[in-house]
Amino acid sequence: MALQVADLYLKESFVKESKDNKEVKPKIEHMKLTNNQLKKFSGQYWNEAGSYARKIYVKNNTLMYFRNEGNESVLMPISQNEFQMMDVGVDLKVKFKKSKNKHQMIIVIDNGQSIVSDEFAPINLDAKYLMQFTGTFYSSELTTYYHFIIKDEKLVATHARASDIDLKPLKVDKFSASYSLIDFNRNDKNDITGFRISSGRVKNLLFKKLK
Repeated sequence: MALQVADLYLKESFVKESKDNKEVKPKIEHMKLTNNQLKKFSGQYWNEAGSYARKIYVKNNTLMYFRNEGNESVLMPISQNEFQMMDVGVDLKVKFKKSKNKHQMIIVIDNGQSIVSDEFAPINLDAKYLMQFTGTFYSSELTTYYHFIIKDEKLVATHARASDIDLKPLKVDKFSASYSLIDFNRNDKNDITGFRISSGRVKNLLFKKLK
């Protein structure tokens, strides 16, 4: 909607690009890899700088880049270990390589700086361990509460006006929750004092645990 408003008020400022001046990008040739060749890249990848996880998996003989439910992209092979991400509006290439017996995923957008993510295995936590993350958490910025409970041996976030959200453990004190990443805070006694949530443009929104 914001872009539509810009179109209305700034239309005289926009210069239409002619076909003669438009840069023609070379067409990238895709190749065919077998299902087994694709599966060796499957796994979970963690980006430490951005504190987010991405899942790579094979669906219908195609390698997929999974962000969250309903948000994934097709990866088309352009070499034995490099792929082009389709339908994202930019030239985005994904390359896999092995480092210290683990895969790394390297993303380059429009020939820019490399974004490196390391393969990792999400941790498994039992209900007893998850109990320490339960309680009521409050955000003064949003003036809202979330209650964390154990349900069916899983950590679940509940809200008075929203559906329950399953929290899936990724790393120590880090959980994925729908489209968000939750990072729990601890004090000097190793007690949970709250968490910070990041989702899209929202970064490190603080919720404090209430006594």
